Amino acid sequence: MNKLCTVCSLPFSVFPKDQELRQKFQITIGSAQISIPEPTLCPSCRAQRRLAWRNERKFFRSKSALSNKGLISVFPADGEIKSYSFDEWWSDAYDPLKYGRDFDFNRPFMEQFRELLTAVPHMAMIGSQNENSSYCHLIANCRNCYLLIESSNCEDCYYSYWLQKCQSCLDSSFSHECQYCYEIDNCYNCYNLNYSKDCNNCSDSSFLQSCIGCTYCFGCVNLQHKEFHIYNKPVGKADYLKFISNTNFGSGSSVSQLNKKFSAFASTFPRKYAQITKSEDCCGNYIVSSKSCFHCYHAHDAEECRYGEHVWRNSKFNMDISTVGRDAELIYESINTGISAYKVMFSIQCWSSTELTYCYCCMNSKQSFGCVGLKNNRFCIFNKEYSESDYYELLPRIITHMQKTAEWGEFFPAKASIFSYNDSSAQEQFPLSEEQSKQKSYPWRKPDKLEYLPQTFKASDEIQGTGEVILENLLSCKNCKKNYKIISPELEFYRKYLIPIPVNCPDCRHVKRMQQRPAAKLYEVKCASCNQIIDSPYSSAADGVLYCEGCFAKALV
Repeated sequence: MNKLCTVCSLPFSVFPKDQELRQKFQITIGSAQISIPEPTLCPSCRAQRRLAWRNERKFFRSKSALSNKGLISVFPADGEIKSYSFDEWWSDAYDPLKYGRDFDFNRPFMEQFRELLTAVPHMAMIGSQNENSSYCHLIANCRNCYLLIESSNCEDCYYSYWLQKCQSCLDSSFSHECQYCYEIDNCYNCYNLNYSKDCNNCSDSSFLQSCIGCTYCFGCVNLQHKEFHIYNKPVGKADYLKFISNTNFGSGSSVSQLNKKFSAFASTFPRKYAQITKSEDCCGNYIVSSKSCFHCYHAHDAEECRYGEHVWRNSKFNMDISTVGRDAELIYESINTGISAYKVMFSIQCWSSTELTYCYCCMNSKQSFGCVGLKNNRFCIFNKEYSESDYYELLPRIITHMQKTAEWGEFFPAKASIFSYNDSSAQEQFPLSEEQSKQKSYPWRKPDKLEYLPQTFKASDEIQGTGEVILENLLSCKNCKKNYKIISPELEFYRKYLIPIPVNCPDCRHVKRMQQRPAAKLYEVKCASCNQIIDSPYSSAADGVLYCEGCFAKALV
């Protein structure tokens, strides 16, 4: 079935498997069943709408609305949202039921829900069961981490995004079970690997792309189970060690030249049509150990998921989702929902919860609708607790009301987001100008007029000899002029692994890594070897020579 998106007016398809999976989300109350309507937006516009409700990287100095103590928050101090520290939010001082209210059948649902959103205090930064990792966001079970975003089960990781089970990794992204790595992207089970991407089980190497099981390799592409190789050519151990000892990895200018040379070298090799490995019946990109995932981008150990990004660690039967994992099942049109979450729909940031619908930041809760900030609660509507029988009597009446106002089956509208569009994750993937955003009635925050301080210390191009005096001084980003500092464990890592002091701030380094990854969309292209039609996130000759799965396997050395 083909439909027209009500936002971008482009056609999109609703497939039989979409309809089949959507039936699993219907709500059963007694003998009555309430179905989920088909989407009115195309997959891209649905993703953009979800991401407009998520701020991953914009942090503000603020004060706790409870204790008045200073804190770092994802909400600006002069905004409408009240922030609590993580400990305050989880303490007995905060009771979400205090903000409970009756549903008004004379008003639209979203209008009332928006009022509840601004009444209930929010966690300044989101995290769970972390130790010494306060300046991080959207992390769980992490220890001794700093400026780590959207990650779990990590230790001693800094300035990174989406790491799982990693240790001592810096300036890295989308990597799993890696240790002592720097500037890696989409790498699995790697050790002491630097400046590399799309690698598995590689160690003690630098500047690798699409390599598997390689050790002591430099500047190599599409290699499997090799050691002592330089630019894809085998060398003896002695010659390799001599080359490495004569290469100045500790110099910023030297590493920059090495990176340019490697990029030019890598461009001469065929590229796999998409990063899909150990998976069956999947389409999308960056998919590992998954089955029957359709239009998924960055999936790991997922099954029967459709239209998702960051679908990971035993994620099953989920649809229209952004960041859903750790045993999450039957999640629909939701973002950042997981850790054994089950049947959560149209919701944001709900962990370890069951049968929640239209909820925001509800933890360890069950059978609730239209709630904000619940913790260990059940049978709640608009933060008001009901008996089980009263809950199931009221719920279908509210859904019927939402059907009349054309709200049922739609995710929260972007124009109602508690985050400004330019502070949200949507701006990173679907950038808009201020004028474009206002035309769509999306909230927009005027950037703070910051006067950055002059750099008080000129970092040496060489890491060797860089003293601890740098820890006491401000640096200035070469790109955006924003100030940043070097922290003690970071400097220790640079010295140990001969990494030059970065000349750009953490945000600009993150943006550069993200720009090197293809967008979450697919194009029909031909394999350059056999002419087979394949779905690929790469669309043009500028993306290099593309091979299908079979042809790429033959091209591996």
